Amino acid sequence: MKKTLQISFIFVSGSLFIFFCSCTKPTPVSPTPQITFQSVQQINYGVQYNDSFDFTINYSDGDGDIGLSQSDTLPPFNPGSAYYYNLYVDYYEKLGKNFVKVVPPLTALDTIGWYFRMPVITTEGKNKSISGTISFGILCENAPVYSDTIMFKIYIYDRALHKSNVVQSPVLVRE
Repeated sequence: MKKTLQISFIFVSGSLFIFFCSCTKPTPVSPTPQITFQSVQQINYGVQYNDSFDFTINYSDGDGDIGLSQSDTLPPFNPGSAYYYNLYVDYYEKLGKNFVKVVPPLTALDTIGWYFRMPVITTEGKNKSISGTISFGILCENAPVYSDTIMFKIYIYDRALHKSNVVQSPVLVRE
């Protein structure tokens, strides 16, 4: 009888635990996108500093509004706008002890960067929170070379114009 009572108690306790856990709401995720740096791979084609880099970053967004469709060309997503692109990669070289965002030699206004329009990423169902991995590549063939030690900074915007945190690649030595 004592063993049956213990088994019944364990079963009822376990059932109550499962019931209460299943009733909890999912942990809210920020509507501002968050990214983490996963990896970068340098690919050398045998020409000095004619490198390609393949990046992988992880993302999460609480309201699931990452990405732009091809028809998203009206303000604020119009060509020439800061929000026309939604994935930004900025290029830095080590000059002295510091990393400096590289400015091409013929202009004092522009810096070197790579900008992309990621497609819309959506989910089905009630919970619009999304997370996943983004992989992309860049070719540095036209980047001026002041130093062989470089790094990249990456960030994204969602459709509500929330800017993610900025992630930084490891320091890389161009081969």
